[in-house]
Amino acid sequence: MILLLLFTGAIIFGFYYYNKYIQGKTKVSTPKKEAKPEVKESKTQRKVSHETNPISNKDLKRQELESKKNLKKIKKTNPTHSCFMRGFKGFREKVCDFDVSADGLYVVACSPDCTFRVYKSKDLNDQDPLTVYQKIDFYEPCAISLKGDKKLVAVGMGDAKMVEFHNLEEYEEDDKTKIKISLSSRSADKLHKTNLKHLFLDMDGKFYVTGSDEDDTSIKAWSLNGDSLGTFTTAQLRNHHIQRSENGRFLAVGAWTSDVMVLELKANKDGTLKSLGKAMTLRGHRQGIIDLAFNTRDDKIVTLSKDQTLKLWDINVRYEMSEDPRCLATINVSEHEQLKNLGGLVRLALYTNDQNTRDLILISQQSDIHVFDVQKNKVIETIDNAHSEGSNIYKMMFKEHRGKPYLYTCGDDGRVNMWNFEKI
Repeated sequence: MILLLLFTGAIIFGFYYYNKYIQGKTKVSTPKKEAKPEVKESKTQRKVSHETNPISNKDLKRQELESKKNLKKIKKTNPTHSCFMRGFKGFREKVCDFDVSADGLYVVACSPDCTFRVYKSKDLNDQDPLTVYQKIDFYEPCAISLKGDKKLVAVGMGDAKMVEFHNLEEYEEDDKTKIKISLSSRSADKLHKTNLKHLFLDMDGKFYVTGSDEDDTSIKAWSLNGDSLGTFTTAQLRNHHIQRSENGRFLAVGAWTSDVMVLELKANKDGTLKSLGKAMTLRGHRQGIIDLAFNTRDDKIVTLSKDQTLKLWDINVRYEMSEDPRCLATINVSEHEQLKNLGGLVRLALYTNDQNTRDLILISQQSDIHVFDVQKNKVIETIDNAHSEGSNIYKMMFKEHRGKPYLYTCGDDGRVNMWNFEKI
């Protein structure tokens, strides 16, 4: 009996010891081994969800834009100068680029507010043009170009380094003309190493040309299908400004160095691009180029350099036979009271009359425009507050409609202004 009790007690004690010390240790050690991968997995999930969230990045950019807008409040008003004709308005932020059709009835413009707008006028004096806008999600347009037949518009996205193509279709509804904008295609992204800055769509819509900023000095030509048609590299550290001639044949490139390269876009008989190469070089400045512009006749170029001189060039030369362009005039801006304090963002425009007897150089300085007569060697007119006071002018372009000169400008105040220069 005693042996039976001892045996039973030993079994009970062994069972108790096993549950408390052997099995208990196993239960405690198991979650410790599993706890580490559980913590690592949750950290990884949180990191991935943060990095792939596009909304936070867009909201951050939007906050930065709003803060800039609040720091620089501009009172938007119409200019009071007698040459002012009308304004194309509606943007919430600056207009960074625009283009105008040959007849002046279509104006397209883009802004960092993630929209571009199309203005369709009945005539050149239409004060209430038909206005249609297109929103571009996630990207901020920086450049825009219109096809010659006004049925296609190309919009460049700086950060994305890509181009979107939109069809423009006119139709009638309730006895009113309306315009439908529809996305046609997109280029591949990262057309350049750095942000896209310049965009020129061929008049016939067969190809387009892009240019970048910062240290990417390549100028590239593309088919609308995305094929690379040619690349020209200026190798001048940085391209400050690229301007296209009125007929679309030439590109003038102002860069960090003192030379200006004029490129030629040679086309085949069917309008496709044959080659992109250098036609001539404008030499004579001592420092880098700030801005440049063609006249509407495409036979002259004006350049402004950091050496504080303006130069007028005759490019109507036989460059195929190595004939150099001629410098027609050099203007020292420090010798003219209205121009001696030029600084900040400065833009140029050039007009030559039909008789080739008068050249007008327009120089923007913040919101003002100075009109310099080359033959008279003086400033003959100043347009005060061509855009709202406190704003900057980003682009100026001369166009001839029915043989008369018209100037178009855009600025910080979110509008494109049109001017009649026939009387100046």
